[in-house]
Amino acid sequence: MRECPKPDADEPLAPPVSGDADAVERPAASLVRLLFLPLVLVSAIVLVWLFVRWPGRDSVSPHDLVRDLGQPGKSHWQQAYALAELLRGSQHAGLRQDARLAAELSALLDAQLDAGPLDANRINLRVFLCRALGEFTVPSVQSVLLRASRLERSPAEIAVRRSAVEALAAHVAHGGTPDRDAALVETLLATARESGGEMGAQAQRAELRASAAFALGVLGGEPPLTQLQFMLDDPHPNVRYNAATGLARHGHDAAVPVLLEMLDPGNSAALAGETSAAGRTWKQAVVLSNAIRAAQQWAERNPQADRRSLTAAIEALLHAERIHADLAASVQDQARRTLSALATLPQPVP
Repeated sequence: MRECPKPDADEPLAPPVSGDADAVERPAASLVRLLFLPLVLVSAIVLVWLFVRWPGRDSVSPHDLVRDLGQPGKSHWQQAYALAELLRGSQHAGLRQDARLAAELSALLDAQLDAGPLDANRINLRVFLCRALGEFTVPSVQSVLLRASRLERSPAEIAVRRSAVEALAAHVAHGGTPDRDAALVETLLATARESGGEMGAQAQRAELRASAAFALGVLGGEPPLTQLQFMLDDPHPNVRYNAATGLARHGHDAAVPVLLEMLDPGNSAALAGETSAAGRTWKQAVVLSNAIRAAQQWAERNPQADRRSLTAAIEALLHAERIHADLAASVQDQARRTLSALATLPQPVP
C-alpha cells in the first residue's frame, strides 16, 4: 500500500494470510480457500475433471466452459476453478481482455447472486466466478464484483464477499478500473469498518476486513491509507498485517511497529487459529515473506528514514531458531537479498 507507483500486490493475509506485491498480479484470490473441502481433495477433483473433460474436447474454449457453467443442474464449481486458473496463466493474457467472455461470466455471477442458494457447491461456484472475473482488464466486471462484495443474506456468503473484494483488488492491479473510482473506494472502506455480526461469524468477518485492508492498499490514496492506519490496531492479526504491508508499500512510517511484530519468528499471534502443523508452517512463511518484502518497499520509499530497527529484525532472521526447518532456507535467502538491497540505499539520517 503505497502512494507512489501502482503497487504490486502481496498475498493477502486472510485465512489465508495476504501477501505479495507480485501476487496482486495474481491476487489475493490466491488466498481464498474452499470453505468445505480440503485443498488436496479440491486439487484431485479438479485434475480428474480436467482429465475427463479437457482432452476429449480439443475444440473446447473458455466460452464453452462458461456455457457449461450456465447449464441447470449441479454447481460446476470445478469448471469455475479451472477457468480462473486458465485466466491467471501468462500464456492466456489475451483472454483477460475478452469483453464478450467477461460479459458472459458477469451475467452468470449475477444470476447466481439472484438465485442465492447457500449450499457449499453454489457458494464455491460464486467464489471462483469472482476469482475468474478479477483477472479481467475489462472495466465492466467491476459492477457485478461490487454487488457480490456487498451482498450478504447469510454468514455463508461472507466467503463470496471476500473473494469479490480480492477480485476487485486484482482487477485494479491489472489496470481494469480507475484506482480512485468512488463506488469502489466507498465499498472497500465500508467493508473495512465492519465488525460484529452473528455469533460464530466474527472470525469470518475479520477475514473479510483483512481482505478489504489488502484491497485498500492496492488502491492507495488518502481515504484508503487513513483507514489502514486505524486498522493497525485491529485485534485480528491478519487485518493488522495487511494494513501494515499496504502502508509500507506507500512509504508510511506508521507501518513499522507492526512490521517488526511480523518479523519476529516467535510471534505467536501470527499463527493464531492455525490448528494444523502444515497451516502454521504456511502462515509463518507468508507472514515473514510479506514483512521482509514490505520492509524493503518502505525503505525504498523513505531512503533517508531510520531503518535500523527493521534491518536488525531482518538480520536476526539469518540466525533465528524458531523458523520452521522447511522454511529456513527460503526465508533466509529472501532476508539476504533484502539486506543487500537495503545496503545500496543512502545512509539514513540519524
